[in-house]
Amino acid sequence: MAILILKTGCHKEEKKLKFLESWIFKDREKEENSLFHVIPAPMELSVSYGSGTAAGPQAIIEASDQLEVWDNFQASRDTESYLKQYDSVLRSGIYTVPPVDCKGEPETVLGRIEEAVARALSFNQVASENRVISDNKVTSDNTPLNAIPVLLGGEHTVTLGALRALKKYFIKSSANCDSKDSTTNLDSASYNSNQSAALGNIRAPFGIIQIDAHADLRDSYQGSGLSHACVMRRTVDDLNIPLFQIGVRAISYEEVIFRSQKNIPFIDAKDIYSYGVKAICDSDKLLPVDFPKKIYITLDVDGLDPSVIRATGTPVPGGISWYDTLTLLEKIIKIREVIGFDVVELAPVERDHASDFAAAQLTYSVMGMIQKYNIK
Repeated sequence: MAILILKTGCHKEEKKLKFLESWIFKDREKEENSLFHVIPAPMELSVSYGSGTAAGPQAIIEASDQLEVWDNFQASRDTESYLKQYDSVLRSGIYTVPPVDCKGEPETVLGRIEEAVARALSFNQVASENRVISDNKVTSDNTPLNAIPVLLGGEHTVTLGALRALKKYFIKSSANCDSKDSTTNLDSASYNSNQSAALGNIRAPFGIIQIDAHADLRDSYQGSGLSHACVMRRTVDDLNIPLFQIGVRAISYEEVIFRSQKNIPFIDAKDIYSYGVKAICDSDKLLPVDFPKKIYITLDVDGLDPSVIRATGTPVPGGISWYDTLTLLEKIIKIREVIGFDVVELAPVERDHASDFAAAQLTYSVMGMIQKYNIK
């Protein structure tokens, strides 16, 4: 975790905080008792414009302590429902993992992120059988309940580590693995060409929803295929994960061609402005009917308009408004099952508490939607 430098030149002591620390029930903050596992990943190795994403996870966690428990999305407005549901996320449990060590080469850091996410996923069958996660609740389609990793970046590259862990987990638990694929060891966090081929040859049993100002579909950027500008290209090419993009408004020619060749579905920011969120949500334009039931959501904060979150490396005008963003997310989460999500690319700026608070609120609101619509 980055150490903040004050104007005096002194170091501000780093605080070891937990997400929503003041509100967490003591019996629901343990790793084995929690539905949501918050994983801070202060990775900042390939930022290409504004810097500061290494401080993003800490800023989100600190701001979360100022949130109110009720957020309009996890409970209804009537008094009876409010009393039953207003603290449902807290009762499900939020465990904050120690920050991932993000020093070293990109693959080394991604390996550590993968390990942290894999550990969160390990609290699945054992936890359910022992009736500790969310009172032994199941998902909306009666499948066993996974602990849900909530990754806080850091630059967008962190998403790749989470997706590698998730795909390995779901491949191992799926009957789609044939004998040839299963001979490749997918347990090691070190990522080599054999593992890459094994993962890429198998279509992922889940999809990814990306809210972002940028497509992040470049094959390489500034000499690296692991740049934050390439994370969705690695997702599609290397991991074979179906992708749906929302809010893009800054895209290169290379990315336009690739998106067309791969038939990647999208709703760009201009489409949202032109049609309106209500029309999109009420039509069949939101998600393809054959898009996977299980989804991972990656939320680059620059997907929102800079009037909502300005503290990010490349703030692009014309983004999605606050309530439009939450409306789109709510509609998607209602009709899909979220297996994990991340909030990335916050680059805190001194005295801009609004951006930090909005990122924390976004994180908590998505937790509330998952609790309300995906968990029985």
